[in-house]
Amino acid sequence: GKIVIPIEFEDVLVCGEGFAVKDNGLYGLVDANGKVVFDIKYKDIISLQNGLFAIYTDKWEFINKEGKSVEQPGDVILYTTKDGKVINRTHNNTWEDNVTANVCHDGQCVMVFNSSIANIANNIFARCDNLISITIPNGVTSIAREAFSGCYNLASVTLPNSITNIGDSAFRSCCSLVSIDLPDSVKYIQRSAFRDCTSLTSITIPKSVVWISTYAFGDCRALTKVAVSGN
Repeated sequence: GKIVIPIEFEDVLVCGEGFAVKDNGLYGLVDANGKVVFDIKYKDIISLQNGLFAIYTDKWEFINKEGKSVEQPGDVILYTTKDGKVINRTHNNTWEDNVTANVCHDGQCVMVFNSSIANIANNIFARCDNLISITIPNGVTSIAREAFSGCYNLASVTLPNSITNIGDSAFRSCCSLVSIDLPDSVKYIQRSAFRDCTSLTSITIPKSVVWISTYAFGDCRALTKVAVSGN
């Protein structure tokens, strides 16, 4: 049937099964019949999987098509940067083909994939010295080799309770990382995973861990406390 969108909107973009409409610099969402789904009050709207949306006001949040808040979906990575700009390249200057959106507002960024993420790929953020913090979604089970190696300004990492493996040199030379919470799901901490994290002062090894490889915390000169939970 015919879709009617009022012509006074500044911009109209396809967004999921509806349309993101822009007015006075802000976005809302209307359906195919022109009915308002979300009021025009957001700085940005991005369509995700399964009828979910990323919305930005003063921070990125996630809602379903009824407008109710949901947890960070499995196809989204949140991160912040020093200069407020997106990180648009990996160590070898290419992103994986399944990144569908990569947007920053006020230094708060969202990276959207076209399917839920099972692992953080080799080198994907390696030597991104602009990266300050990152939140990895639930469902990710592995952080691959050198995924964040050489991210000198990375100071905050939030890992989900689905991670089982932290790969070789995954966080090597993350010199600004003072602490990191390892979730109870972690089983394997591979060779040099946190080597040369020279600001790391303490860490708690969860009882789920069955393997810590050589030099996993090598040359962490500020590390003064290692606690092991459980038996």
